[in-house]
Amino acid sequence: MTGLRLILLRHAKSDWAAGLDDHDRPLNRRGRLAAALMGAWAREETLIPALALISSAVRTRETWARMGLEAPAETRPALYEAEAETILEEINLTEGAASPLLVLGHNPGIHDAANRFLSHGVIDAFPTAQAAVIGFEVATWEEVRFSTGRLLALARPKDLV
Repeated sequence: MTGLRLILLRHAKSDWAAGLDDHDRPLNRRGRLAAALMGAWAREETLIPALALISSAVRTRETWARMGLEAPAETRPALYEAEAETILEEINLTEGAASPLLVLGHNPGIHDAANRFLSHGVIDAFPTAQAAVIGFEVATWEEVRFSTGRLLALARPKDLV
């Protein structure tokens, strides 16, 4: 498949420490390990993003940091608990054809967006630290639309151990 590849990634497992605002929750031990596993998977599959768009939440930024990928990244506050439409808008705001593009966010938006991007098929579940790689037959991110992508890969930490 030619065109662009999108990696949708849900943040790794977070901690529910008392007194912390949802936005400020860090990863727990399992989440830190899962983020490292997903970084190793991305390197092994040659899926180092040309650009990563990351929610402003602590757990998404920590997931990205612990993946250990050498790639440019932008924190996008609009991705914090974003719905599918907002995720599409943020992708469409990305200029050019940097591919693959990684969007690191939260459920239920990431799961809903993944399913809405697919031209057919359904991803039944989207647990923490899962990644879906979706291909689009377009030249720029501004052209990406729902129902036009094809699932190329699905990966989650428990399948990589």
